[in-house]
Amino acid sequence: MDVNQTIVKVLEEVGVDYVFGGSGQVNASMLLAPNQSDKIKTIIIQNEQAASFMAAGYAMFSKKLGVCFATGGPVRSICFRAWRLLIPIRFRCWR
Repeated sequence: MDVNQTIVKVLEEVGVDYVFGGSGQVNASMLLAPNQSDKIKTIIIQNEQAASFMAAGYAMFSKKLGVCFATGGPVRSICFRAWRLLIPIRFRCWR
C-alpha cells in the first residue's frame, strides 16, 4: 500500500463520497488511487481552481467534507480562494 492508497483509505473512513481534482503529471498516482475504492467517486476536470470551487460547493450543500487535489506551485493559492468561502479568514500581506 502506497501513500495515495492510504489517503484514500482514510478518506473512506471519514465518509468522503467524492474527490475533485485536475489531472497532471505530478498527481497522477493520486488521480488513479480512488479508482480502487467502491465508496469514493473521482470527478476530474481540466482546471484545478474549478475543482476547488466544486469541492467547496459540495461541502456547503451536502454538509460533508469536500476534498480537492491539485498539483503543487501557484495552484495552491488559486485553490485557497474557494476555501475562503467556507472559512472566514482574511489574509493580509505587508512589505
